[in-house]
Amino acid sequence: MIKDFKNVWFILNHKEHKQLLGVALLQILSGLTDMLGVVSIYPFLSLLANPDLLQTNDVYMKLQEWTGLPYDSFIIMLGGISLFALTLNQVIRLSAGWYSTFTSHKIWRTLHIRVFSYYLHRPYVYHLHNSGNELLEKLQVRLNAAVAGVITPFFLLISSIFSLFFVMSALIFASPVMTLTLVSIVGLFYFLVYTKIKVKLDFYGKVSPEYSSKVFGLISEAFSAIKEIKVRQNERHYLQMFNPLAKRYCDAQVKIYLFSEAPTGLVELVAFGGMLVISLLMIGVSGNIQEIIPLLGMYVLALRRLLPAIHVLYMQVSNIRFYKPSFDIIHQDLLNATLLDKGDKISIKSDNNSVLKQEIQLKNLSFTYPESRSKVLDSVSLKIPSGSLVGIAGGSGAGKTTLVDLILGLLEPCTGTILIEEKKLTKDNLFNWQTNIGYVPQSGYIADGTIARNIAFGVIQSEVDMQRVIEVANIAEISEFIENDLPEKYNTLVGERGVRLSGGQRQRLSIARALYHDPQVLILDEATSALDGITEEKVMQSILDSSKEKTIIVIAHRLTTLRECDTIFLFERGKLVDQGKYDQLVNTNSMFYRMTRNNEKL
Repeated sequence: MIKDFKNVWFILNHKEHKQLLGVALLQILSGLTDMLGVVSIYPFLSLLANPDLLQTNDVYMKLQEWTGLPYDSFIIMLGGISLFALTLNQVIRLSAGWYSTFTSHKIWRTLHIRVFSYYLHRPYVYHLHNSGNELLEKLQVRLNAAVAGVITPFFLLISSIFSLFFVMSALIFASPVMTLTLVSIVGLFYFLVYTKIKVKLDFYGKVSPEYSSKVFGLISEAFSAIKEIKVRQNERHYLQMFNPLAKRYCDAQVKIYLFSEAPTGLVELVAFGGMLVISLLMIGVSGNIQEIIPLLGMYVLALRRLLPAIHVLYMQVSNIRFYKPSFDIIHQDLLNATLLDKGDKISIKSDNNSVLKQEIQLKNLSFTYPESRSKVLDSVSLKIPSGSLVGIAGGSGAGKTTLVDLILGLLEPCTGTILIEEKKLTKDNLFNWQTNIGYVPQSGYIADGTIARNIAFGVIQSEVDMQRVIEVANIAEISEFIENDLPEKYNTLVGERGVRLSGGQRQRLSIARALYHDPQVLILDEATSALDGITEEKVMQSILDSSKEKTIIVIAHRLTTLRECDTIFLFERGKLVDQGKYDQLVNTNSMFYRMTRNNEKL
């Protein structure tokens, strides 16, 4: 438990530590008023049961003398003080509970933002090895479980511990034997129950992460392949896989509820039964029921504080044990996110109005993916002059896309350097470099929103320049389709992942998006592969006509698209094997010649 508390403490920042200390102080105050509320009832009940105490008890005699009140008024005053103490206790308990809940949810929000930011800022290679479903499952399920099942319970534990400590202190002072006997009975009961079920808690606690991980992947696969599933009528197959996972998860949730709540009724019977037996024994010993009634009244009120606190203590310890596997899964990410959040923030200035005046140069560039032995790129050196149109050609696995990812700054070369205007590309100038790039992948992401939102991707709605949206849609040769065929034109919803658009329309939408910010460098990675030859030619010509000063790098599905390139770089198995214009390579390079012939047969 101490180790778990340390793990929780270290994933929070300094501000959150102060909030936790504020919670602790309020809980201490709440515990103190619990004790005052319990103790305040004793004088009132004592005098109510035995008025003679005003003549025999020095404390009561001096207090009545100080107030100058007659017996009836003095009793009413004591009752009023007790009522005030109980009211104050309720107000402070409510305030402490509110602040605990407020702090807990605030930490929930900041941790989600922190972890989401951490994932978004991870290098591109990190996302190549961690699926989006896996990260989504961690963010939505594991983090929720960690907060609700491990972090929040510590707030409730603090409250229960202080309430128990102060109320028990008062009871021990009033009657040590009765208090210690009752606490021992109740504590032993919960200890035996917890010892019996902790193995079950560990077992069922592992079911939840296993369930969510498998189900997230299963549901994502099913919805991503819904077209094929409908054609092959495979719905039953996916439901058969889903059903046992869901059943096991539900069984685990029911069991944890049963284990958490079952002791409540039993412990009340044990506690009140024990108190009754002890009371009878005390009456038998003293023979004076008047002495026992105030003590019993105080104990009845105290048990209404103690039993819920003890049960909360037990339940939260059970929750922490149950949800610990979920917390362990995301603990390192939480820790990394907090450390990143504590780090120095780098001030980055955008300079996307600058013009690339000199060349892009690659020197002895090599790259190997983590956990792989073979080089994807091997000692590549080339120059891309400013304002030029260059093509990158090669067979499957030649390293074309990896080369583009390196130029984009998504990957870092293992050896070699990338020079932009004779300056080495580093983390310090990467942001400025990337703001000057327009990138179109083969399968660009289409958001579930409007046409305009997809073109001005990442721009706040109120700041979208609709004139620019229309301009780039026209360059991408998609404006006619938008304005003539779509019911709400640029405000038409395209559906999740652009399901209402064809492959070619999605690609042209991605091209328009890349052009929206008027980048100085445009990179097209098989960006027209879904277009027919005539449309592809029109789109490429439109891009070239509107991009006279831009540096354009093209990986083309059809090699004929590269005819107008100033230079074509030919790759084979990660190496630059040749370069030149289209006609030159057709006449001098047998591999390029075969590739063009194969293209013509398609």
